[in-house]
Amino acid sequence: MFFRSSVKTLFLLFAALAMSSCARQFHYSGGEAGRVAAYFQIDENEVSRIYSSLGFSWGETIKSLLSDKTLSGSETPEDFPARFEEEAEKIKKECAVE
Repeated sequence: MFFRSSVKTLFLLFAALAMSSCARQFHYSGGEAGRVAAYFQIDENEVSRIYSSLGFSWGETIKSLLSDKTLSGSETPEDFPARFEEEAEKIKKECAVE
């Protein structure tokens, strides 16, 4: 009897943690938007517009902003595709609000 309730409690705890993790991942955070805007030196409203137009994904928003910033510069480095993903993840971690 104790074993069943422990397993049930453990399952409910795991489900709650998974749901809160997903909610945090897809939840719009003004702090996060502000940090991303400051990083790219653009208006926070522009960040939120891009965020919503790209399906509410911070990863896609940051990649889009990074791509715009990089491609608007002079030349693109040869190893751009490899460094692009690394740079996008680095920016995402720097701008995250926990």
